[in-house]
Amino acid sequence: VSPDAVKADANRLFEVIHPEDAPMTLAETLSAERELSGFDIEYRVRDNRRPGEWKWIRVQAVTNRREDGAVVWTGLVTDISDYKY
Repeated sequence: VSPDAVKADANRLFEVIHPEDAPMTLAETLSAERELSGFDIEYRVRDNRRPGEWKWIRVQAVTNRREDGAVVWTGLVTDISDYKY
């Protein structure tokens, strides 16, 4: 999923999340958005360099609400596959 696609619709990120990890990831994301809190979560995503393979990532982020009401996420995404296997 391209950065431009995510800017247009952040839900596009869920297209690349492993089906077993998607419910937990969505719940954590919605909770952080609702409570304007940070989160630290690990889950699998499609590896675009190796079709059919998955890689593990760790997402650490905080949320803030802009004056217009939009929620902005600031964080770091790290490939942690080497540590999980």
